[in-house]
Amino acid sequence: LLVVYGDHVTGLGEPPEVLALAGRPAWDPAAHVALHRVPVFVWVGEAADPSLRGRRSAVGGQIDIGATVLHLLGVDDPRPAAWGRTLLDPEAGFAALANGSAVDDALIYVAEGPGIGHDGGCFLHPEGRSVPLARCEALRERAQQELDAARRVLEHDLQRAPAPGP
Repeated sequence: LLVVYGDHVTGLGEPPEVLALAGRPAWDPAAHVALHRVPVFVWVGEAADPSLRGRRSAVGGQIDIGATVLHLLGVDDPRPAAWGRTLLDPEAGFAALANGSAVDDALIYVAEGPGIGHDGGCFLHPEGRSVPLARCEALRERAQQELDAARRVLEHDLQRAPAPGP
């Protein structure tokens, strides 16, 4: 099993050339979130299940990479060793960004940025067309819950693995 993961911080900004590479014809309020896409390449070898071969696109976060790798290694439920979900699961994708923005398979909620109102903005994923903010309310709430939980884990040093036991 070989996994290659690229970081999303490029320092390139959002000039037209970078937007074009990301498939965006021009800047729009959802472009910043779209530019946070990160490639993850997983090579499973020739002996692997043929259904694992080929290119896939999934909405997920960095937290999901470990769960995906453990799944490929045969660990059925990686919790508590890894949080997140396997990116191979047909369950709807989701990723929360540190600024409160979020993406799922259908919508992009943008919490802040140029051209974004005080309450955020809602856009169709992946094309970025603006839709009423109310459509993103559940996505915004889920992102806030996930980010609040992550902050509590860090603040209270809860990330240590639990002690083995019955």
